Amino acid sequence: GLTTLGSSTTPFSIALYISPNVLSGTIVHISMYKNGTAGWCLPFIGFATTTHLAIQIWGGTIAKYVLGPILPINSWTHIVQTWSSINGLSLYINGELYAHDSTSTSYGASGVANYLTLASTLQAIPYP
Repeated sequence: GLTTLGSSTTPFSIALYISPNVLSGTIVHISMYKNGTAGWCLPFIGFATTTHLAIQIWGGTIAKYVLGPILPINSWTHIVQTWSSINGLSLYINGELYAHDSTSTSYGASGVANYLTLASTLQAIPYP
């Protein structure tokens, strides 16, 4: 499993090239169990109900999220989610900082090694 994402003190980055054919669903889902649905689990990167790209982390009591742009269909885009207790939650699009939440400095991690599921139907980001 991914041990870094299970630690609430270790900064992380998740970087991907995506070319969505629909603007819905989950791109990166993190969970403590292989099935992705029990225990600690959360979509980290996906599409909000508004079809905007969105990233989030578990802040300990609520999910903290940042909204991105509406991405072009069938076109490659480089996306990066970063988090640290110093800088908070950031979203980069094609190498440029797109959105940032400096108040998202707490990450309520699972405390165990995690599973990362790509292009999942498990759980969408319910914001805004």
